[in-house]
Amino acid sequence: MSEIAKTRLTIAASTFYIIGVISFFTNNIFVCAFLALIVLLIALKKDFISGKSACIFYLLFAIAILNCHFQIKNFDALSEYVYTNGTIKGVVDSIPTTNITGRTKFYLKTDEYNTDKAHLQNIKARTIVTLYDRDENLAKIKIGDRIELSGKLRKPVSAKNPSQFDYANYLKNHKTFSTFYSKGNNWKIISKPDKFSGKFLQKLNDKRAEIINIHKKYMKSPNLEVLGGIVFGDDAINPPDDIKSSFINSGLLHILAASGMNVSIIFGIWFFLAMRMKLNYRFAILIGAILVAFYTLMTGMGPSVLRAALMIEFVLFGKLIDRNADGISLVFFVALLLLLYNPAMINDVGFQLSFIVTFALMFNCPPVLENIKNKFGEFIAGAVMIPVIAQLWAAPIQMFYFNTFALYSVLANLAITPFIMIISFLGFLGSIIAMIPVKILTDKACMIFDFILNPIVYVLIDISNYFSSLPNSLIATAHPDLFKLFLYYSILFVIGFSIRNKFKDKRLLYLIFVLLMVFFFSFIKIEKNNLEVLVFDVGNADSFLIKTPQKKYVLIDTGHGSITSSFSKADAIINKYLKDNGIKALDLMILTHFDSDHSGGAIDIMKTVEVKKVLLNKDKDDSKTTKAITKYIKSNNINVFEANNNEILLEEHDFKLISYTPDFKEDKNDNDNSIITLLTYGDFDMLFMADGGIRSFDKIKKYLPENKKIEILKAGHHGANHVVSNRMLKFLKSDVAVISTGYNTYGHPRKETLRILSKNNVKIYRTDLNNALKIISDGEKYEVYKFNTSNKEFSKDIERRADYVSDIIEKN
Repeated sequence: MSEIAKTRLTIAASTFYIIGVISFFTNNIFVCAFLALIVLLIALKKDFISGKSACIFYLLFAIAILNCHFQIKNFDALSEYVYTNGTIKGVVDSIPTTNITGRTKFYLKTDEYNTDKAHLQNIKARTIVTLYDRDENLAKIKIGDRIELSGKLRKPVSAKNPSQFDYANYLKNHKTFSTFYSKGNNWKIISKPDKFSGKFLQKLNDKRAEIINIHKKYMKSPNLEVLGGIVFGDDAINPPDDIKSSFINSGLLHILAASGMNVSIIFGIWFFLAMRMKLNYRFAILIGAILVAFYTLMTGMGPSVLRAALMIEFVLFGKLIDRNADGISLVFFVALLLLLYNPAMINDVGFQLSFIVTFALMFNCPPVLENIKNKFGEFIAGAVMIPVIAQLWAAPIQMFYFNTFALYSVLANLAITPFIMIISFLGFLGSIIAMIPVKILTDKACMIFDFILNPIVYVLIDISNYFSSLPNSLIATAHPDLFKLFLYYSILFVIGFSIRNKFKDKRLLYLIFVLLMVFFFSFIKIEKNNLEVLVFDVGNADSFLIKTPQKKYVLIDTGHGSITSSFSKADAIINKYLKDNGIKALDLMILTHFDSDHSGGAIDIMKTVEVKKVLLNKDKDDSKTTKAITKYIKSNNINVFEANNNEILLEEHDFKLISYTPDFKEDKNDNDNSIITLLTYGDFDMLFMADGGIRSFDKIKKYLPENKKIEILKAGHHGANHVVSNRMLKFLKSDVAVISTGYNTYGHPRKETLRILSKNNVKIYRTDLNNALKIISDGEKYEVYKFNTSNKEFSKDIERRADYVSDIIEKN
């Protein structure tokens, strides 16, 4: 068999295995199996492959699915005991990450868990631990330590909203199905590692920390963090927020996390020097292989580093036995090996970026560069092509996951190339010398290398700051759908194929033209002028996004945000949705009152999108939330006005949004004085009660349209007592009640409230049980859709019976 035939066989075999893995994770096994069969039958008919090869390819597709089935689990021994408190024992399975003062996180390979009612021994499970304590205490925890902790075992958060990051699924990809929280003196280290692997990893990590501490003597922040990220990986030292922001905006964030580029640089410079010193060829190859393996271990073996390391090691092994390896087939073969070992790697963004960009460079660069005879010209062409091609192939993935595009990334990467080469090699070389167990030598080595590197790192940071400060350095983008991604990469692939073919095949040019036309037309959307109301699941809080028939956007309340919490649900859920859907402005934001569960995320929203108008409650308190919001609005000159009773806020053809204010002067409270909002579109009406109850309703009842059905009621105060009554529901004649609620200690929603709704034949939707909701109306009919956590899509609720409420009460 020829080398070309072997290369094609490797690529095809790996591709069918990868498609099998993708089909498993996207729940499209039968569709992909059918398409794979059709492709193989066509290939057989055209004599592109033999029958034996076709069987092997289809078998690899099946093996991929079987491997996923056996390796990917949905639970472990701890899953049954989430929401319990107890004591857990196990071995620290990752390098502890301390990005926030007084907090560290690490994976724990668990073998014992004890509660008041259960005693689990010799189990095999994995959890992620969040531990709060003084930094000096947390620093004692090392990878490989056997540790005991007392605290709370919890279920990780799933994505219950469109666009929301699925933390539970992320942990599932790391074979983890629970989280454990502990603090203070409720933990202790039982023993140090006794196995060789544990001892080796701990020793290696200790040495890394020791080297970083030596660097701290001669290099200060932020240079230290930048050097640490480049040489040791992104878990070595957390960079300051301003530096991280600068590198994100300039498109250089990838250099702060040790990557495949660093592996290539370190080996390339070593091999260049070895040849100049006229070292034995095989000796140079062998030492280079050892350096690559050592660097990979030092950085924690991230996907991009592991990919580059495996590729280089295979190439070097081939050199040692006088065999050359084809770059593209090697990319596919390494992907196959990694996915055989752990199919869930395919869900890692770093894995996707690493392999796609590497394939793109291998596929596109050689055909162009091999035609340039001048060495200097080849070097310049390569220096320009590499960042351009990398950006073209990486940009859609960055948009898909992060909703951003760094406009000057290509120029910034071109500018830093010589500096990153010097920093990577000298930083790594200095760190190797620093491992020599002679203190005076290690000190002097770090001092000399840091003296050389300090000004170079400064230049690197200045380059990042320059491009970051340019206008529109980071552009917010919408979330591209899978069809657009498929078209985009098809176009790039066919262009690359044409380059390799030297544009001799005119059919490829016609195909590029057709694909471009389809790609551009795919951006044209024909939408109906329907009303849409999105009910976000933000826990025991409120947030609703209204899309009017004329495509205007109104946000009622924001859920919790960064004003009172270290984690902003407004940012993680609402802002992510706005970015994904290309919503850059809100025509109106209504803050019904200043409780943090209703307006805590207001500033996070205003920082992310343009808010043209803000409607505030007249009643203002001295809370932290109130002060922060009013200060931000004033300092940013945002158009703000106070709510009035029975006032039209927004009006279109057949559409109105009206505010009502109970305006209690005596015996008042924030909840009862919440802004109440009525949405009317043709014959469809929805009443948003905020935290108002029966008392508030009675106050504004006379202003509501008489003898008109309010189809949907957003029940007040998360379904607490006294928010609905028989009299109120008889007046409204509602079919549906929406209760925005989540885990809480108040007993929301109350059984009495659910009972009253059930008695009046009102269908209940609860965000804690039904996830996010979408209500769509054409002005006559309406439909309610529930967010499906499996396929991450809204599905129509076909069950509209009122007796469904009895099930809701039972679950409560």
